[in-house]
Amino acid sequence: MLQFTVLNNDVETALLKLSILMSDNGLAAFLGAAIGPYLQQRGQKRFQSEGDDVSGAWAPLSPATIVIRGNQYGSGPINRRTGELENWVVGSGWDAYPITKGATMRFPGKKPAGGLKDKVITAQQGRDGSEGPEHPRTVPRPVIGVNETDMVFFQTALAFAIQDAMQ
Repeated sequence: MLQFTVLNNDVETALLKLSILMSDNGLAAFLGAAIGPYLQQRGQKRFQSEGDDVSGAWAPLSPATIVIRGNQYGSGPINRRTGELENWVVGSGWDAYPITKGATMRFPGKKPAGGLKDKVITAQQGRDGSEGPEHPRTVPRPVIGVNETDMVFFQTALAFAIQDAMQ
């Protein structure tokens, strides 16, 4: 014979913690504490390995690009000449904030502008070369993105956060 005792106070405490986590502000805090650092690390590894399971391996640079980069940079690292693009992905953080009925997060945290915006567009989409000699044909070498692996991480992290809140 089994006997279970459930104390109202324990249940109320667990439900209060769950309610806080699932609130707009609680979800924003979760995104900022768990998902932001994860995406930052994924971005850093993407630059280190010149691509990953999200972006695919980045295509090698063309011989013309290698000549333009000169002796200082040569054939690599890809997507890193001034460091501006990598610094934007890895170093600009994230912006998690509550919205009505939930939360959202922007990653990277700052919107690119000016020359950086052009670099991001080129990396993400490539260029067809129709914009003139200053913008030669370039294949995409995406620096930001998510896939199923990232969604599984998100779901698992949220499940663990819910489990922790209910204890």
